[in-house]
Amino acid sequence: MTKYLYILAFAIILVDCKPNMPKTKNHSIKIVLDTEEPLPDGDTIYITGNDPVLGKFANKGLPMTRRAEMRWETKFPIDSNHLQFKFTLGSMDKEAITNIGEIPTNSHLHIVSDTEVYFVIEDWKMSLEKKDSSKD
Repeated sequence: MTKYLYILAFAIILVDCKPNMPKTKNHSIKIVLDTEEPLPDGDTIYITGNDPVLGKFANKGLPMTRRAEMRWETKFPIDSNHLQFKFTLGSMDKEAITNIGEIPTNSHLHIVSDTEVYFVIEDWKMSLEKKDSSKD
């Protein structure tokens, strides 16, 4: 019995002494986004999320670049292996929603290598508010 306790203690010491290694090695994430309708020239789509490069959900986040009338993209490095994020027009009052007005949950990515993902945005929270007020 004592022999097993020594082995267990040694195993715990090994686990505690292993160096803190990063979860990933600076992988690159490319996000491509299509909108169902073009945005005005002055608008910018932002991606905000749990990673510092995305503003930790505290501000606008990372601006995306318009590549075509309804196509946007951004590319950034990430050191963690899990990414959560949302798309906005600069604030959560103008976040992406479904075409029936539902706010989707955060998007999640598990990152194990360089990654490229595609999204389609159906509508924006403030767009429905404008549409509703125009009915009056």
